[in-house]
Amino acid sequence: MIAGLGATLGYEACGIEIDPRCVSASRSLLKDHGLDVVILEGSFVPEEYAEQRQMTADGTGTVLWGPGAIDEVDVKIEDFDVIFAFPWPDEQEMYFDLFARYAAVGAILVTYSALEAISVHQKLSGPPLPR
Repeated sequence: MIAGLGATLGYEACGIEIDPRCVSASRSLLKDHGLDVVILEGSFVPEEYAEQRQMTADGTGTVLWGPGAIDEVDVKIEDFDVIFAFPWPDEQEMYFDLFARYAAVGAILVTYSALEAISVHQKLSGPPLPR
């Protein structure tokens, strides 16, 4: 629903969710409120990154395996100006790493964690990794 809030602020917003029930509920709620937001079903994590993380067996709660939502529409993480995510309590560092590797310079990462509250980071240098 953060994507819906972004749309009300004038952003071209897109939501990515791997749980089909959440995708359906989001699409329905957005439609009920007349918000033109695309909700993609699948993972936002690039496949090569997921493979690396799985090899470390870090116990992440984020679903690293699944259909790639951003690949479905030929969008890359570096195409997003603002990324909002809800990391599980032990995954904040993974999100920071993912952002550092793939986001474009100038992009903003906003995370919300029940333990850490709201965190905002901007990528100030370095190119995204080639895909």
